[in-house]
Amino acid sequence: MTELITHTNSKFEGIFKGVWVNVGNVPTDIPPFTERKEDILSLLNNLPKWDFMGLTELRDNGNDNFINEWLAKLCGSNYDCIKMWDNAMQKRFAVGLVYNKNKLFVQQVKYEYINTGTSKVNRQLLCVKLSPITNGIIHNDNSFWALLTHLHIPKDENERQTLWIKENCAKIVNYEPHIIMMDSNWFHDTNADNHLFHLANNYEDTFITNGSKDLDSEKEILSTFVGFENDQFKKKDIWLLNDIFENDKLIDSPSILDRVLIYNHITQNYNISNTRICTRKINDKYVCDHLPLLFDLIIN
Repeated sequence: MTELITHTNSKFEGIFKGVWVNVGNVPTDIPPFTERKEDILSLLNNLPKWDFMGLTELRDNGNDNFINEWLAKLCGSNYDCIKMWDNAMQKRFAVGLVYNKNKLFVQQVKYEYINTGTSKVNRQLLCVKLSPITNGIIHNDNSFWALLTHLHIPKDENERQTLWIKENCAKIVNYEPHIIMMDSNWFHDTNADNHLFHLANNYEDTFITNGSKDLDSEKEILSTFVGFENDQFKKKDIWLLNDIFENDKLIDSPSILDRVLIYNHITQNYNISNTRICTRKINDKYVCDHLPLLFDLIIN
């Protein structure tokens, strides 16, 4: 392996391709993850070349080797993985970050919990500080943090966790440049608009600000959740762009559960663009109940 040299005050400009995906690994899912895992690998490995990927629901299914083997296949020889399993509701909502070890260097890892004081099980917050690598040089001055989490569904607790993120995430990473990738579980009835308002002073919701289109077309898409056949929240129409009312009653709306946020208060130029959502199927079926989000993180 080539020896890496750490540089400060070095000029770096570049684009890193990011992905966020909830792989859908809950015991009640039909079909279960065990039957979909190879198709999920096929889907993710055939995405446009990516540099880092955040994942949630890395459930171990009672056997640590099960998910380790799956992640090893996803990583191959050029990628590595950091995962957070402890206290994750039987590891059901465990999060992990896969990254290209030839392009990104891990400077620091923090394992935190979203502790609102009211939930029996605090949700994980995995924080990974990454630095670009070019020609064997680690560019410390252009580092960024990737934060990953998965919030509760119940309305009141979901809002408390959102406020916790607003008040604590920047402090945890010392107010350095960072992005947050998460399954927010902001269903329409969980005050999603209020959540965006809460976070607006600190974070930009990049897929809302930029708009998002289907990965393989120019068709606009907002929903990141499709559901499985047995899911009570299964989407009837993933292409909805607006709320649908009937006799003044809301009957359907886009399900924008997955979010990629970027910290507003940064002195260096970090931006997110080219926000896309992957609607690809395998054998005419979605292999995850959430759609992968793809984006460019631009460092100038």
